[in-house]
Amino acid sequence: MGVPLVKAMRRLWPILLLLLSCGASDGGALEDPDHDGLTTAWEQKWGLDPTSADTDSDGIPDGDEVGDLDNPTDSDGDGIIDAIESAILDSDHDCLPDQQDPHNTVPDERPDLIAKVACTRTGVCNSDAVKAWCENGTPYCDFSAVPFYESEEASCDGLDNDCDGKTDEGFTLRGIPIGFDCDAQGICGRGVVECAKDGKGAVCSTGPGGSEDRSRPEACNGLDDDCDGETDEGLTYKGAPVGAPCTGEGECGPGVVECDVLGQATCSSNPGQSQDASTEEICDGLDNDCDGETDEDAVIPGSPVEYCKPAGVCALASGEAVLICRDGAPACEWHGVEGYSGPVEAKCDGLDDDCDGPTDEDFVLDDPLFGPSHVGEPCGTGACAGGTVTCKNGGVACSTMEKATNETCNQQDDDCDGVVDNGLYKEYSNIVFEAMTGGPRPRASVAVAACPQENVLYIYGGAARTGPDGTPLEALSDLWRYDLLSRKFTRVSIGDGPGPRAGAQLLPDPKCKRLFLLGGVLSPSAPDGPLWVF
Repeated sequence: MGVPLVKAMRRLWPILLLLLSCGASDGGALEDPDHDGLTTAWEQKWGLDPTSADTDSDGIPDGDEVGDLDNPTDSDGDGIIDAIESAILDSDHDCLPDQQDPHNTVPDERPDLIAKVACTRTGVCNSDAVKAWCENGTPYCDFSAVPFYESEEASCDGLDNDCDGKTDEGFTLRGIPIGFDCDAQGICGRGVVECAKDGKGAVCSTGPGGSEDRSRPEACNGLDDDCDGETDEGLTYKGAPVGAPCTGEGECGPGVVECDVLGQATCSSNPGQSQDASTEEICDGLDNDCDGETDEDAVIPGSPVEYCKPAGVCALASGEAVLICRDGAPACEWHGVEGYSGPVEAKCDGLDDDCDGPTDEDFVLDDPLFGPSHVGEPCGTGACAGGTVTCKNGGVACSTMEKATNETCNQQDDDCDGVVDNGLYKEYSNIVFEAMTGGPRPRASVAVAACPQENVLYIYGGAARTGPDGTPLEALSDLWRYDLLSRKFTRVSIGDGPGPRAGAQLLPDPKCKRLFLLGGVLSPSAPDGPLWVF
């Protein structure tokens, strides 16, 4: 073999090896010309087209539909694997695609299969409660019986209620979707956006209503404790909010509402605050130390011996005087004196029991005629007139009260209470009688004037006819005089007179010599017309 032949063999040898490696001996059975991951031999075995990656043209590659190569998927169990049966073609128009229809040529739709195949199964719709039916080859789905189903997501509850593959979409907190980090307001800090407990919105997990709620009742401390975006809100001092002008307790004067060490709102001029205006308590009737009390623990300068001069029962016995603050001024408190009543007279006895000089000055009689009266002053009214206020049984009484008796109907104040014949009334005999005929016609809203000294009544006008609500429709213009003794009506001539009136007022003068008519309705001059005199 010459050199040229050796060189030629070296060139051909790689080609021969390539031919051998390509499987020339198996006729291409191990090839995958459609690149669907299945060999030609396997596709030919199961009836697939080795040159088409999607034999049934349903948009799903054969390799994805086959599944287990030893036991290819046959969803409807009709002996035809899914790679050959279309997932979209419905040969018998029974709303079941061939891949899910055991009988591709027989319209035998089953609602349960239609619901599983044609209706969405995502979210809460993955339920046997989904109902379906077929009409003219078109499937229809009914989700109304599916628990928690909503045609549009309306509840924030961790479920895909509208079965669109998304959970709680549309619910955000300040633009942050569910499940993302958030910052709650105030002291509540970092958390995660989650559904509110009522399912109507989103909250931060660390904020009010969240699963890790860190909020607490608002305290006066410059912080947003309840995490509502406001600081120290709702905390007031005498109705004024933090930062507003205020007036401190007692004599502490004006300031600004601020927080104290206990987390309460107070005025800056109060004790212990930034503008403390309190001073030492003195005896002046004021709250100098601004603690809500007046003259407590006030020190009284001077000597009791020099200041306290014995009077009343205190001048009759030896005792010890102590200086105290009373009603904003220094006062004396006596110890060891028999009969001493303290700062107020204890009984009305003609003695100065409180040792202040006046006698029985704290006892006052509320007289019906003279009003508040002290011992020695005049009192009494009615049958008890002409009395004097005196002490009686430790109290005060009017000296003439023994003249008081039970009230009788006699135009006198018998029980001395300042009221005549109170609690009594007169009974009148039956005075109903039939008046003479021929008098004025029946009417309503008539004007009446009485003259008891002459036993006479006068009537003018009135409504001869009224509407359903009592409104006068027709008024009269006549004046009549009625004599109570003779029981007779007499018409009084008044010429043209004031004209028809209903609801007017008729008033006599004191001697009943003249009558005055004013007001009324259904007259051109009423109710603002002139005053008529008869």
